[in-house]
Amino acid sequence: MELEKQPEVQQVEDHGSGAGRPSQDEMTPSRELLPRPSDDPRDPLNWPLWLKISILIQVSSLAALGTFNTAVINPAYGPLAAEFNITTETAAYQTTVAIGINGIGPFIWIPFANVYGRRPIYLLTTLIGFATALACGFTNTFSQSIVARVFNGLFPVAMALGPATVNDLFFFHQRGRAMGVFTVALTSGAHFASLVGGPVGQFLGWRWCFKLTAIMNAGMLVIIFFALPETLHVRRHNELTLSSTEREVKLYPTTYLSSLRLWSTDPELKLKLKHFIIPSFKMARYPSVLFPALYYSAQYSYAAILPAD
Repeated sequence: MELEKQPEVQQVEDHGSGAGRPSQDEMTPSRELLPRPSDDPRDPLNWPLWLKISILIQVSSLAALGTFNTAVINPAYGPLAAEFNITTETAAYQTTVAIGINGIGPFIWIPFANVYGRRPIYLLTTLIGFATALACGFTNTFSQSIVARVFNGLFPVAMALGPATVNDLFFFHQRGRAMGVFTVALTSGAHFASLVGGPVGQFLGWRWCFKLTAIMNAGMLVIIFFALPETLHVRRHNELTLSSTEREVKLYPTTYLSSLRLWSTDPELKLKLKHFIIPSFKMARYPSVLFPALYYSAQYSYAAILPAD
């Protein structure tokens, strides 16, 4: 009787622990594809998982570098204020100005990224981040420093463009994990900035906070130039795959190299004035967009802006 009951007990235990059921990863091959990809090997949805993860890591690193760039000077307000003969409260404008411009930048860059591609915008803004961070490290007056920080604040486009890149690469059932990785990187950049900016400002001087950021931007610029392909792809209805389950289309080296072009062009994509600002206000009509935005703005204000002041 014990031998007859044992399988029943095992089934109950498996059902409770989940060991007797296939995991989500095991079920993935039979999951319906949404959005439906095309049969084009240039379609990012068809790319191998290792390439998608590589792009995710690069974009997440750029987002983390953006918040790092904004907050790295915070622990060095004292030396900066002493050199320019200003108060530490005035020195805090170094951060608040950059944060303010961080909110304006996406309204400029995203429409261009939706027409000419993600890759040229990542390259251009990272180059701007390198040049302006380096300029901040060599300014002679506080006014010059503030002007440099204004342009420096335009750099962290990955904070807004990153989610679009995630959508380009991943199916619906994969986006949750991918966005989780991106969001953790985004919010952690400012936290690590204080850990790095403090010792650097104390032992090397406040200018090296910016010089270090410039070096990091230069490193990322080299990496993304060779390893970050274009992910913007227009899928036409007559080109969608007939397969309803997940699969990979073989990616040839020539296809990958073609995705490293400096910009993209598609006859269906035209840049218009209405693409600036207006779409953002249309999205604000949706509670699922508005409330997370309000939550994150409040969290960022209390965690990053107020401590800087």
